[in-house]
Amino acid sequence: MYIGVDAGLAGAVGVVDEDGRVVGVHDLPVLIGKNRSKELHLPQIVKLIREMVGDAEGFAAVERVHAMPKQGVRSCFRFGKATGHLEGICSALGYQLILVTPQSWQKQFTRFIDGADTKVKSVLAASYKWPDVDLPRKKDHNKAEALLIAEFCRLHHQNKLKE
Repeated sequence: MYIGVDAGLAGAVGVVDEDGRVVGVHDLPVLIGKNRSKELHLPQIVKLIREMVGDAEGFAAVERVHAMPKQGVRSCFRFGKATGHLEGICSALGYQLILVTPQSWQKQFTRFIDGADTKVKSVLAASYKWPDVDLPRKKDHNKAEALLIAEFCRLHHQNKLKE
């Protein structure tokens, strides 16, 4: 099984099998704390991944992210913390882990789609690849990206990436 993680508090996790079929995709569950602050619900994420992967061998790809100009310090810290948790979960579950830049997986799947909005292009690419996966909401770009990252992981592991 191949796990793709679109990191962050509004991220998603998706799993595809060895043939590239979607096993499942979910928004990352979050907890709302004091002052309406959000944090990842780590035990629920572990449960989701275990339910999708089962006892199968797993390979994981987490999006390699970094701070962006004009982001607040608090925002950057929360994003980095969430990403580190997700990397840790995949490693702790025993999955071989790769970190993949957005440019790498986007080059593989969205380069032939017109437009500048990478979120829209991700949804279109995932919808073309998996027409049975329902991605109707604007915020479903996170699920689309998680699936595309999982597919990138699959192709990377099977050495089928086209340069």
